[in-house]
Amino acid sequence: MFSELPPHLAEMALFAVNTGCRDAEVCRMQWDWEVKVPALETFVFIVPGSFVKNGEERLVVLNDIAKRVVDSRRGKHPTHVFAYKGEPIQRMLNSAWCRVREKVGLKQVANRIWLVSFMHYDLGYFDDETCRLEPLNNPFAAKVLPMSPE
Repeated sequence: MFSELPPHLAEMALFAVNTGCRDAEVCRMQWDWEVKVPALETFVFIVPGSFVKNGEERLVVLNDIAKRVVDSRRGKHPTHVFAYKGEPIQRMLNSAWCRVREKVGLKQVANRIWLVSFMHYDLGYFDDETCRLEPLNNPFAAKVLPMSPE
């Protein structure tokens, strides 16, 4: 799916997957929130509570992949880690995401609810508001119609 996204969204998605950050946290990620940890030769981000859904300050620890994404963004915008055409990105889940979802086989079945399929099997439903996948009961079971009573 990442390869189908525009490059700026692919970087944001890769960062989100590797940090667990929500859409709004990724979009609002600011350079001022970066904290160097010299003893570990790394850095983290501390997201202020006013930018986090539960209102509590959030420590974002970066693995090697997330660090590479952040390092690739350095110098591209003075205040925000993720920007496009010189402006901070307001929302990751936009029309480009919708097109990619459909291209890779995700079908929207309700507002913010997507049916996840693989081959000809429906695996479950993804809720993009809660970022949860609810699996279906045994999606690989044989699909047998009931026999006629005759």
